[in-house]
Amino acid sequence: TKGSIAAKAPIVTQIAAAVIQSDDPKRTFHVAKRYYGWLDNPRFCHRDLLKPAYGQTQEMFRRGQGDYTLVVLDFTNLEKPYGYKFEALCTLKASGLRTGPRCQKGKVPGYNELVGLAVGEKKVGLAFAKTISYVTEDFISLNRDIFRAIRYSQVILAGHKMRFICDRGFDDEKTFAFVTSLDEEFVIRLYHDRTLEVQQGKKRAPRRLSEVVKEIPRPIRFDAWFKIRGRWRKSYVTVGYGQVWLPGHGRPYWLVVSAVYGLNELWILLTNVPITNAEQAKEIWFNYRRRWRVEVTFRFLQEEGLHWEDFKVLDLEPIRRLVNVVLIAALFLLNAHYYLDETTLDMILTLGGKLGLKSERDGPYLALRGCQKLLVCINTLAVLKRYGQLDDLLHALDAL
Repeated sequence: TKGSIAAKAPIVTQIAAAVIQSDDPKRTFHVAKRYYGWLDNPRFCHRDLLKPAYGQTQEMFRRGQGDYTLVVLDFTNLEKPYGYKFEALCTLKASGLRTGPRCQKGKVPGYNELVGLAVGEKKVGLAFAKTISYVTEDFISLNRDIFRAIRYSQVILAGHKMRFICDRGFDDEKTFAFVTSLDEEFVIRLYHDRTLEVQQGKKRAPRRLSEVVKEIPRPIRFDAWFKIRGRWRKSYVTVGYGQVWLPGHGRPYWLVVSAVYGLNELWILLTNVPITNAEQAKEIWFNYRRRWRVEVTFRFLQEEGLHWEDFKVLDLEPIRRLVNVVLIAALFLLNAHYYLDETTLDMILTLGGKLGLKSERDGPYLALRGCQKLLVCINTLAVLKRYGQLDDLLHALDAL
């Protein structure tokens, strides 16, 4: 984990070069060789790496979080547009973030990552993580993995009332029925133009989702802030709600329809949480709005942060181990204020380029740059010591 933060990449040779050097001139080679052996070690599984992270989540969320705890379930792609020899590559819908010779007709080879995050006011905990390939023998269905993620969340956050927040990839009636059978709350963004039932007089009549959405007024209006391409922008939002039924389901559901003009998006949210007034409808909207923080987390992992798609190992089990290591490193940086005392955290943020402005947000990118500089400094001092140049550096520092 320390090496992946210092290298800002899941590449084993870069991780090995980023750890503290010894007197051995081939230290980096030997460390890299040992890391490759660790990735192929048959005595443990990639799931074992996540057990400490699950334990930290239990510790962080041990105290009550109000009436419920938000658990955000989301998929993200691990795209390999130049990949040919990676084990169990499957075909994914391209996100548009990468280009390569194997990106054709909106499809790209790679793996799917399912992550469940417990989201608090100033903390993020891991409730589930799995790197999924659709062509392995142990893969049954996405629904089975989603159900497993929900079960893991129940065990890790035992004693908490949970509210699951899911994006359009979870728009499936089996998922609705499963969460409801567990007596858990959910908010899912709808994608398919499915058939719903609405109350008309004393009977319920079937209607298409697109028709119901057009008939729901949106009298609730307010402004909300979104971070778009590194800048916070104010968006005008309108919200409305109505009661609906799903065919074959006995209990009612509630539909929250929202137009977010700053994003040019229409959010259609389905929930089993009863809504009787505008405040409850806004609460559901802001629950889904919290998912935006997870999008920021994934961008931190994929793009300018830890670059977790850039692994260079070919077998699926080592890939899963490297991805889990990077995920653990990201969780440390996202919760740096929880693990570090105030003085140490302020030092790391200063190293990362903190300007000291009131409007500045101490995000994970600052913590990453600060930790990287600190680890590189320690590595540099170790190399200088090996070559007998450390005393000269100390004398130069005293002369400043």
